[in-house]
Amino acid sequence: MVTATIPQGRLLRRGLRVIGAQVALHPRPFVIAVAGAMVYALATVAQAWVLGQVVDRVVTPRFESGRFQAGAVAVAACAIVAVGLVKTAGVICRQRSTCSASTSGDVSSARGCRGTVGF
Repeated sequence: MVTATIPQGRLLRRGLRVIGAQVALHPRPFVIAVAGAMVYALATVAQAWVLGQVVDRVVTPRFESGRFQAGAVAVAACAIVAVGLVKTAGVICRQRSTCSASTSGDVSSARGCRGTVGF
């Protein structure tokens, strides 16, 4: 029976070195992509909070009192759409910068920059 041992730590170090080399080649798209991902993550949390507030302030009072408040529904809808737009902007920012970084990386690799990673 043959057992293969998995190298501990070396794979992670190599992976981090590859990521570091790509970030060093194109730092701006990396920063933009990370910022876009942060906007998306924060908007996801905000979306949960906004939906909770809408349920507490608009939906629940509607069922308790039986009255429909058009102004509250309009504000709730605007808040949900606004958070959705921010979330979409985060996704677009992340995707655009990632695509430009990968395209630039292909050009850099074609110029021989890949050799600096250690392969």
